Amino acid sequence: MTKSPTLTFKSLDTACIITNLLTYRIFTRIPSLFPRTAGSAAAVSALYSAIIAFLIIWIISTTFCRLSHKNILDTAGAVFGKIGRKLIALIILFYLGISSIIALGEFSEFTKLVSFPTAPLAFCAIFFFVAATLGAFGGFNALSRMHRLFIPLSVSVLTFVVISTLWKGDLSNLFPILGRGAENVFGKGISGVIMYTDITLLFLIAPSQNTPQENKRTLLTASAFSFLIVIAVMFAFTVRIPYPISAEGQFPVYLLFKQIHYGRFFQRIDAILLFAATLSGMLYLSLNLFFFTNILRTDFGLSDTKPVIFPLALAFFFCVAGVKFISAQTLNILLFCTGFGVLAASLVTILFTKVRKKLTNEKI
Repeated sequence: MTKSPTLTFKSLDTACIITNLLTYRIFTRIPSLFPRTAGSAAAVSALYSAIIAFLIIWIISTTFCRLSHKNILDTAGAVFGKIGRKLIALIILFYLGISSIIALGEFSEFTKLVSFPTAPLAFCAIFFFVAATLGAFGGFNALSRMHRLFIPLSVSVLTFVVISTLWKGDLSNLFPILGRGAENVFGKGISGVIMYTDITLLFLIAPSQNTPQENKRTLLTASAFSFLIVIAVMFAFTVRIPYPISAEGQFPVYLLFKQIHYGRFFQRIDAILLFAATLSGMLYLSLNLFFFTNILRTDFGLSDTKPVIFPLALAFFFCVAGVKFISAQTLNILLFCTGFGVLAASLVTILFTKVRKKLTNEKI
């Protein structure tokens, strides 16, 4: 097997990658899932799903961060053998493909809504297609540096949105506390974990240093910070946009941004939001393309990834802006199935690794 990319888990690059993986969906329609299932308890539902996701990440990181130069697929191969590794690799590939198509479509529609309302969707999608392709060609080290440079800007914009809308909010929008009922908040609310399933992409990176406590601290701290951002945005959204308007399936962060007013000389601030959103989306798509082609190289005998990057990105582009082979509803169902599938596969792999260690008394 070819070696997987490595990264020092205590670096700022890692923290920025984690932050983008856990927060980029804020700029899509997916956060509207919270008010649709929980009503006025959208923020409570977001908190509930974040706690579940954090527990899963904590369980995985306890073992994973101690694996020097081994990613989740290497670990799966050691536990389940070659067939088990390839099966999990296929699940991840399917998830990466579905997630890329949805992300490209969502960010293209967001760009069209904010700045090019009369332009065809293909016009907006082509910018993400080109940027994601170039980013993937740059390789993992370049993508890491770009996350470190640009993700703090996206986080700053989201912080600006929250602060600018909270002080004009109406706290009565938070009532009733359990919104549409406890069964929706804590039952259907578990679907909100889909916001965070991309954290599994981090486990495709092999830790380059055997410093488990520092690795785990970086992973959990960055994850907790990212969850706080999502919860804060959903809290501001609930306080500022009343239910059922908040559940209409629009872009929540865009609706929030439209509530910000700082006088006649500071009105066209949509460009700030668009800039932050496009940076986040482009970096996520680039990372997706990189991991997709890297898995083809390490697990399916591809000798060189670069010739595959452009055709793969082009296929995603045509799925969004060309002939739509799959309906949007089917894509969303597939996203949920594959997203939870990848999360479950990672969790099972780690649990079996711990059991194997206990049975053989070997050091991880």
